Amino acid sequence: GSVTATDLGAAEAQLAQADEQIRQIDVQVRQFQAEALAAKSLVARAAALRQRNDAEARRVGALYEAQVNSVSKSEVEAALAARDSAAAEMQAQEYQASAAAAKRDAMEATRATVVAQKKVLAAQLDEAALLMTYTRIVAPVAGRVGRKNVEVGTRLQAGQHVLAIVQDGVWVNANFKETQVRGLHSG
Repeated sequence: GSVTATDLGAAEAQLAQADEQIRQIDVQVRQFQAEALAAKSLVARAAALRQRNDAEARRVGALYEAQVNSVSKSEVEAALAARDSAAAEMQAQEYQASAAAAKRDAMEATRATVVAQKKVLAAQLDEAALLMTYTRIVAPVAGRVGRKNVEVGTRLQAGQHVLAIVQDGVWVNANFKETQVRGLHSG
C-alpha cells in the first residue's frame, strides 16, 4: 500500500505513546516494588510479634499447669488468643506480601508486552519511512519538462516512462555524412 506523511506522523505518535506508556509502567513497577518491600517488613514484624506471643503463651500455660496461683485461667486464654491472633496476622501479612509481589510481577510483564509492541511500532515506522523515500522521484539531470505522460493521481510502475527532460543549454543530435563535415565548425 501507499504511505503518506500522515501515516508516518501517526506511526511516530504511536511510538511516542508507547514510550510514555513504558515510562508510566516503570513508575508503577517502582511503586509496587516499594509496596512489596513494605509488605515484607510487615511480615517480619508480624513474625516477631507471633514469636513473642507464642513464648508468652507457653510461659503463662506452664505457670497455670504448675498450679502456681499467680496466673488465672482467663490470663491463659488471653495469652493463647494473642498467640493465635499474631499467627493469623502473620499469615495475612504473608498473603499481602505475595499479592504485592504478584502485582509487581504482573506490571513487569505488562512492561515487557509494551516494549515488544514498541519494537513492532519502530519496525513499522522504519518501513513507513523507507516507503516514503520511494515516493520521491528525482531527475537524473537539471532541465525542463519537455513532454509528460503522467497526471496527478496516476499510479506508476517501476521503470515506467513519465516525462522527458530537456537539459539546459542547446543540444543538437545530427547525423552528417562524411562529405558534409568539412565546412562544420563550432558556433
